[in-house]
Formats: sequence, C-alpha cells, structure tokens
Amino acid sequence: MTGSAAAWHASDVASFDVAVELSHALTAHLLKRRAASGDAFTAEILALRRTVAMTDPSDSAALMALTRSITDRIAELES
Repeated sequence: MTGSAAAWHASDVASFDVAVELSHALTAHLLKRRAASGDAFTAEILALRRTVAMTDPSDSAALMALTRSITDRIAELES
C-alpha cells in the first residue's frame, strides 16, 4: 500500500469516527425529545442507526453527506 493510499484510508476512518460520534450526539438529542413528547422520535433514531451501519466507511462522499445531514439535524434540534 502506498503512503498516499494509506493516508486516504486513515482519513476515511477518522471521518467515519466523526460521523459515529455525531450520531451519538443526535441520538441523545432525540432521546431527550422522545422523553418529553412520547415515541415520535423512535423511528428517527432507528433510521439513523441503520443509516450509520449501512454507510461504507471507505466512501468519502457518503461520509461527508452523512456528517452534513447529522450536523444539520442537530442544529435544527438545538434551535
């Protein structure tokens, strides 16, 4: 494996780790809302978990899109 390929792989792994951590933060926000509003957010939590699990950690574009969508949803819930 060349140094360049290894650098890209490490970058994708770090991006996936960021996406996973953001999904945990979003899940915490949704659980707080669920506690106050009933089970309206349960389906969203399950869909989030499924989406993260199905995301290819070596697909940079997919990781960027996932990170952006999670970040946008967190911002929406915090406003």
